[in-house]
Parts: sequence; C-alpha cells; structure tokens
Amino acid sequence: MIFLAILGYCLQDQPFFVNLRRPSKVPKDAVFVFSTKTLAWERCNYDSHRDLDYCEVWNEDGEVIFNEVYLPLDGGPPIRAAQSKIQNNVRSGLGGEAICLENGRALVPKWLIDARKEGRADMNSLDPGCPNLHSGAGDH
Repeated sequence: MIFLAILGYCLQDQPFFVNLRRPSKVPKDAVFVFSTKTLAWERCNYDSHRDLDYCEVWNEDGEVIFNEVYLPLDGGPPIRAAQSKIQNNVRSGLGGEAICLENGRALVPKWLIDARKEGRADMNSLDPGCPNLHSGAGDH
C-alpha cells in the first residue's frame, strides 16, 4: 500500500495524469507547466493583424490568471505561431508570468516590459527560469 502511494506521488505530474486533472475550463491545446506558485496551463497565439502575441494562463482550478499581450523578453520581434511552441513541464519564474518557448526565447507580459522601460523593473536581474534561454533577439 505504501509503495502504491509513493508511486502515485512520483507519477502525479506525468502528462497522462496531468491531463486527467486538467480543469474543464482549460482548453485542450493549453500546455501544462509548473509555475512558481501553482500548476498551470499556458496557451499563446499570434495576431498577425496587430503583430502581437496574446497569451492565456490558467491555474490548477481552471481560473484565468493572465490573458493579455506578451512580448519577447529579449526585445526581439513577436513570436510567430510556428515558433511559439511552449515548453511542457517547465517551472517558469517571475512569479509564473514568464512563458518559456522551445526555441530558447521567453515571453513576458507587456506590463512588465513597460515597467522596465519606465524604470520600475530591472529585467536584467529577473530570471524567467527558462532552460536554454537565448540572451538576445539575434539568437532566435
């Protein structure tokens, strides 16, 4: 019995079990990630008319915690749909706001970039927690 409990605990964050726990309000195409505060699901879409990336993030209860414009952390151009594959099972930093992409880039909310421009946030000292993060817009 103890073995089964330990096995269940070890497997609880595997994709099969995560999908069983996916709240009904979370779309099927949202990607499961760990955030610093909770389990989460993320989905981003590129709006070609506005040349912007829009991302949504849901918590473990299926409540939307972010639904807004996201910009590349590296200051480069928006992430096109073909480049925007979210890294699965990544523990993102910045309080969960950062979205890590498989191409080595990260997206953060526009308000965070605006705060940096206004001197209210030092993005250089913030670590999004993305593995294989590229350092500049020219790296993608």
